[in-house]
Amino acid sequence: ALKINKSLQNLNLRWNNIGPQGGIAIGDALQRNNTLTILNLQDNNLGDNGAVAIGTAIRNNKNCALVTLNLRLNRIGDKGAIALRNAIQKNSTLQDLK
Repeated sequence: ALKINKSLQNLNLRWNNIGPQGGIAIGDALQRNNTLTILNLQDNNLGDNGAVAIGTAIRNNKNCALVTLNLRLNRIGDKGAIALRNAIQKNSTLQDLK
């Protein structure tokens, strides 16, 4: 649904334990989404794989509208942090990354 969404701007999925696979699915959806501005994924056990998928999506989606992204408490290591850093360098809308 997030892939084709044209109206949802704020999505709060904190504390849902979606894990790395959920992070990968969200990353896939973010590749195409251009309306979501706030995404809260706090405490979901995303790990590096989920963070890499999300970071890659943010970096590659030239129409990404995300302004705020909360990834606190997700066991993200160096690999995920590097992917997120790369996303920030390419993305011009993201202002708040936690």
